[in-house]
Amino acid sequence: LKLGVVPVYYGSPTVQDWLPSNKSAILITDFPHPKNLAQYIKGLDADDKEYVTYLEWKLKGDITNRQLLAVIKERTWGVQDIMKDNYIDAFECMVCTRVWENIRRQAKGMPPRRWKAEANHLTCPSPQAFAFSPLSVQRSVVQDVWKSSFEQSKREARVLQHLVERNRNFTALEFWTLVFRD
Repeated sequence: LKLGVVPVYYGSPTVQDWLPSNKSAILITDFPHPKNLAQYIKGLDADDKEYVTYLEWKLKGDITNRQLLAVIKERTWGVQDIMKDNYIDAFECMVCTRVWENIRRQAKGMPPRRWKAEANHLTCPSPQAFAFSPLSVQRSVVQDVWKSSFEQSKREARVLQHLVERNRNFTALEFWTLVFRD
């Protein structure tokens, strides 16, 4: 989105929730067939005035997505913002704050609170490959290369969840041994 191009996007079904404006990307899922998408892109290429409408949010600095604006305003971290921590530092601060919060709770005789990712964070459906026309392209291994990466990430997340929940130190060797265990 930072370059002077209009992204053509296929992926998360919630992408529209996070785009700066309704006209900041072309979503493949908005088109019933690749031919319709191709016609739209060709029309956009031929119409400079319409093309610029996809860049207006950037040129004017005008983000119209209210949900995105609210999230950006409420978060404690920033991106290239000297007034805010970067997201890694902010995450580390949040972890430390919660550890100290539990220490204070326990000092008052209260039980510690537990924070953890929700199960639905680990149960995302597998991404679906774009439905290429069976007549135009033969199926290749390259089209499915993402599947092993997706499954690997799910295994890593499950193992990490298991290791963290047991509340003991673990080594990188132990982590990877569990990840690759059949």
